[in-house]
Amino acid sequence: MATGGGRHRGALCTGRHVSQPGAGRAGSDRGRSSRIGPGPVEPDRTGAGGLSTLAADHNGGVAMTRSDRKLILVTTAALIAAGLFFAGVLVFATRTTSPTANGPVALYIGPQDAIQEKLDEGSPLYFANPFGGRGFWVDRENGVLVAYDVGRYDDPECSVRWRGRVNSYMDCEGGLLTQAELGRRPLTILETGPRAGSVLVDVDTLEPPTGATG
Repeated sequence: MATGGGRHRGALCTGRHVSQPGAGRAGSDRGRSSRIGPGPVEPDRTGAGGLSTLAADHNGGVAMTRSDRKLILVTTAALIAAGLFFAGVLVFATRTTSPTANGPVALYIGPQDAIQEKLDEGSPLYFANPFGGRGFWVDRENGVLVAYDVGRYDDPECSVRWRGRVNSYMDCEGGLLTQAELGRRPLTILETGPRAGSVLVDVDTLEPPTGATG
């Protein structure tokens, strides 16, 4: 009995070191598969859901919810509304009061109240001409808004600037000019309608100086 028991224990010990035919090759193949890449998914290990199912769910598309679609629609509508608003402001600011092919261009420069407030700070306001011509100064003369050309009337190439240190307009030669010596652009303030209070300047028309003291 002792001898038989010893054989049995020896067989068990030997079984740990000597593999059965084909077992070593299968184990080696599994080792290589784990190093090279994932092997086939075994149903008894992954279960019903399995790793393959989780991977497919993770990489697949996700359906949009009703709240997602609503958010996209609201955002798109807001962007379109903002674009239309700014386009309307641009058209409003650059269109003519009488849109004819050969008519004068009346440039909208802002609401009267805002311009008056800026003038209260102490100096005239300069506006460039977006249509490529000369700009103009907006000032007050006897409490009334006026627009002065930036060129000297008798020599338009000689620019006229405001010099705050002397509180006067000055030409390109350093000569001081009174308001009465400046050429003018017709200025209009709309009094009725939805655009009441808007200030427009005719940038195509140049009027001579008044010749009166300012």
